[in-house]
Amino acid sequence: MQAESDGPGLMPVTQESWVKLDSTTGVVLRSSAELGASRLLGAGLPEFHRLTLGAESIHRRLLVADDANLQMAQVSRRRHEKAQARTRLSTLVDARRPHGDGAPLGDALRIIGRHEGIAIRTPAFAGKEEVSLLDYCEASGVRARRVRLSEEDRWWLGDSGAMLAFRRADDQPVVLLPGGTGRYRVVDPVTGESAPAGARTADVLRDASVLHPGLDTGERSSMRALLRVGGAKARSEIVQVVAFGLSAGLLALAPAVAVDLLIAKVIPAGDPVALIQFTAVLAGLAFVAALSHILRGTALMRLEGRLAARIGAAVWDRLLRLRSEFFRRFNAGDLAARSLVFQDVRDHVAGVAADALLSTLFALPALGLLFYYDAALGWAGTCLGLAALGVTTAFCIRQIKPQRRYLETSRRLLGDLQQFMNGIAKLRTTCAEDSAFAAWARRYREHKEAEIRLSVLNERLVAFSAAVPALGSAALFAVVAAQGAGGLATEDFLAVHTAAMVLFMAIVMLGNSARSLAFVKPACEQLAPILASTPGSAPRPGARVKLQGDILLDRVSFGYSEIGSMVLQELSIHARPGEFVAIVGESGAGKSTVFRLALGLEQPWSGAVYYDGRDLASLDVNAVRRQIGMVPQGAPLQNGTILDNIIGVSNDLTTEDAWRAAHQAVVDEDIRAMPMGLHTTVGENSATFSGGQGQRIRIAGALVRNPRLLFLDEPTSWLDTQTQARTMRGLEESASTRLVIAHRLSTIRMANRIYMLKAGQVVQVGGFDELLAADGPFRDLARRQLA
Repeated sequence: MQAESDGPGLMPVTQESWVKLDSTTGVVLRSSAELGASRLLGAGLPEFHRLTLGAESIHRRLLVADDANLQMAQVSRRRHEKAQARTRLSTLVDARRPHGDGAPLGDALRIIGRHEGIAIRTPAFAGKEEVSLLDYCEASGVRARRVRLSEEDRWWLGDSGAMLAFRRADDQPVVLLPGGTGRYRVVDPVTGESAPAGARTADVLRDASVLHPGLDTGERSSMRALLRVGGAKARSEIVQVVAFGLSAGLLALAPAVAVDLLIAKVIPAGDPVALIQFTAVLAGLAFVAALSHILRGTALMRLEGRLAARIGAAVWDRLLRLRSEFFRRFNAGDLAARSLVFQDVRDHVAGVAADALLSTLFALPALGLLFYYDAALGWAGTCLGLAALGVTTAFCIRQIKPQRRYLETSRRLLGDLQQFMNGIAKLRTTCAEDSAFAAWARRYREHKEAEIRLSVLNERLVAFSAAVPALGSAALFAVVAAQGAGGLATEDFLAVHTAAMVLFMAIVMLGNSARSLAFVKPACEQLAPILASTPGSAPRPGARVKLQGDILLDRVSFGYSEIGSMVLQELSIHARPGEFVAIVGESGAGKSTVFRLALGLEQPWSGAVYYDGRDLASLDVNAVRRQIGMVPQGAPLQNGTILDNIIGVSNDLTTEDAWRAAHQAVVDEDIRAMPMGLHTTVGENSATFSGGQGQRIRIAGALVRNPRLLFLDEPTSWLDTQTQARTMRGLEESASTRLVIAHRLSTIRMANRIYMLKAGQVVQVGGFDELLAADGPFRDLARRQLA
């Protein structure tokens, strides 16, 4: 080999040698026989020796630097082990210190777990390699959500649950625990020391994460399990709701007792001072009652917020773990309606529990006061209350069926509307607007019929509830009239009447709780398919692997339905580390299904998918997917910014990583030309960007983590020829193994191998020029494109 311009002269190379050139240097290949005839065969050895010895010198200096870095790491590790040893010794006298694997991150998470009722498990590979927050979360079956610690929000004065944060100075984890006085405390997991959080704390902490427990993985679940996850460690809020509700219920009887005392003693005595004192006491009790209601409402809001966060996270965690076949059973709108119904269930369950509890706390003291004054009136109030509650319950039972019908029609209507909106262009092209309107009108009529039926029953229940206090008063008057002249005194009757009104209002409140239950049962039925389905992505401890880039689909057969035809039949595709392998074929040949199998989204009926010689079924699928960059066909950009679309929500990626990936995807110049650069907002439907820009931003997002494998499904379909060529050259800079699905054959000219698929089978394999020269479906496809 000889350089064309200034630079090294003759250089001997072998079949195993590799050469990297800049854009201005070219080479000329000369055979050994040619150089021998010219008597130049030995001329390249001095240059080879010079470069080799120079590289050896650089290598030795790098080894010295590596030794220095290793010594520094050993010193740091010894200091850390010393601190851990002291911490373990301190646990002999301080039970509050964490017990675990000795890692500060693990100790911090266990503190959070004890506070939140979450079992934190240590990953099986801990001690062998570095363990991240994501590793702990996957081993424990929980999710972590990033939160912003802003001084303007004054987060340290609230209660958002225990949080994990990191110090800016040394990147060490700390725990933020809400205190009983309403102020967070910062706990060091290594030393166990804690300090109150304040405005300065936000400046020294980098970011924070909140853990959300999920449902049990690998098995079916139920609504009871979902509520158990939501209500874990909520005892203090429940105790506060009960305590303040009981005090409010007792104080609600103050007017009844006050009326008795006022008429029996204060007014007959004609003492204005006593009347003023009596008024002041009532005003004080009213203030205490208002305070009790405020505190009860605050505790109830905290309880509802806790339920909202935990139940919402558990439902979405469940959805993300379900198998692909589950999602084929529902359209997008139907599934969205089922997924979001948990919000209504959550609110109704919290409201039902609170209203039922409070109405009971109000009713029992009032009923006791009735029996205290007169047993006959007490029994009359009891019978009337039970009768009213029975009628209310009957109304609620009658509401269950129309409520179920209402939710079903609402779900179907939403599903149809979403499909119509997504396909509005096709509807106009095919002149099918009238058919779409007819289908919508049919669903809408069913929905309104169910809504009207439900509204009629609800209005009847409201009317009956409004009549309960008046009926109760009439019943009391009837009982007193039946007692004759020897009945209650006037002041006692007024007290009894006031207490009875409290009782009847509590019964009405209890009836409203029963009405909410009529919604909860049908709503839970909507969630049942999600909770009852078996998850398909449970973590497999010990099955982690660091991919090298080799992937093999070995004699894979697969179909989406057991009664339908197979999509893939005995298909084999192999890509070695660093290779560029293309998959082409007509629409419906099974190209995208290959990616679904390779990602573990579908399970092959026969055959297997191997990564570096290991069956994907024996690996942690999530760990494998994190080492793969994927660009699906037609995927839109996400709402947020360009930076969000490239690096996502990762804490370990920076804007420099985003610019590097954007440069590889040949979209960095487009981003720099935008007024806000990487922080340019991505709106609904990505209308700000052209189709080609959106594709290259998605490619940058796939490249940002330097994945070992890249799966690209039609990555350049929106690009012009020149931009496509630049983008493919940028992808060649990556050391990743590239699997590319393409219809445009100019995209895959440089592929090491091309697999031609037809009806789910590989019918041709070879290089671009090789397949183009051979008679077959690839050449037919190329002729159609060239024509």
